[in-house]
Amino acid sequence: MAGLTDLFVDTIRETSETQLGGDKGYLNLVQLPHYTSAFLMGGRTPEEMFRTSQTIRKTLYLSEENVGQRFGGAGLRMDFQNVQIGTKVTTQMSYYANHIAWDEVEIDLNADSDMGREAIRARFHEIITGKLQNLAQSHATTFENEKWAAADQAAMRTNFTAPMSLPYFITEQDNGLPLQADNTAMTDVLGLAPATYPKWDNTRVSYGALGGDDADGGDLIGALIFAAQKTHFEPLPIKPEHGVMESAPNVVFCSNDGLRKVQAAIRAGVDQWGRRELDVAYGLTLGNMVIRNVTTLDSAALYKPVSGSALATEATADLTGPRFWGVSKKAFMPSFMKDRMMKMEKPVNLTAIGAPNEWVQVCKTYNQLLCWDRSKSFIVSPSTDL
Repeated sequence: MAGLTDLFVDTIRETSETQLGGDKGYLNLVQLPHYTSAFLMGGRTPEEMFRTSQTIRKTLYLSEENVGQRFGGAGLRMDFQNVQIGTKVTTQMSYYANHIAWDEVEIDLNADSDMGREAIRARFHEIITGKLQNLAQSHATTFENEKWAAADQAAMRTNFTAPMSLPYFITEQDNGLPLQADNTAMTDVLGLAPATYPKWDNTRVSYGALGGDDADGGDLIGALIFAAQKTHFEPLPIKPEHGVMESAPNVVFCSNDGLRKVQAAIRAGVDQWGRRELDVAYGLTLGNMVIRNVTTLDSAALYKPVSGSALATEATADLTGPRFWGVSKKAFMPSFMKDRMMKMEKPVNLTAIGAPNEWVQVCKTYNQLLCWDRSKSFIVSPSTDL
């Protein structure tokens, strides 16, 4: 029987580096309809996403220092200054470890040493595929939930026990400081306070009506279009290479209820339904932005509560109603440590801790969600209970 265990370990060594799920395995009923990471990572090159250092540094240009002056053609005198315009920010990777496990009894029950070697390997591949399928799904679920975790200064910035999230950078709070899960405000975002650096903040737009053509544009569709317009940036008129090129949010994340409300608002304003309302595969499109429903937002506690010391969902918040998170790929970047993206370690027998029949294989990921420009994002929130 020891031979079966050795063969299983050899088989898992051969497959674990390259096989994480695939079209084989169990019928997956756990998978969510959409994943935030799929949008943020889609189209990225390895050079963009993978880093070689655990510490990540960036210098931001947050405040203009104009030392020029007009003069009348003669008698020019200048007070020369060497201004410092760069603001350095630093963060580091957060670490995530998962594993697969098996024991020798499990191997003995699923294979017979009288079977041919290739038949045994085929059976082992089925077992391994199921374990790796669960491993991959667990990673996807963890990363998705973390993308929508409430801001947490200690976990995300001090201890790095959790990666930063979209609600860490985007907030509906007027002071630009996101709320933490215990309903206390952050003191800064990446070490920078919006009160000191006004450009270090996201756009906030409110709506007071779900449908209809509100005269002051305060309806849901008007608010979404206005938010997109406010966060649309054109290149600099001179020396465009020193600014951002054309940039605008290209996705709006919302709950399933939010998607229904947007579709209803659009249908109320047109005589005939079209692709924008009925396209299931590609999602609703509004103002060149894809409105993407994210199941996690149905129950995410991210908003100011009526009372108490815990944040509320959009259905129980102080102001009830769907929120809409406008995000640009140019602003948000999922990053991973090179050679530490679901890196499978060597299988280890647990005899040393008194479990000689048991084996584990650890899988490690070092990752972080980066945002160096909050101004390219928005949140649209209700101004009254809706």
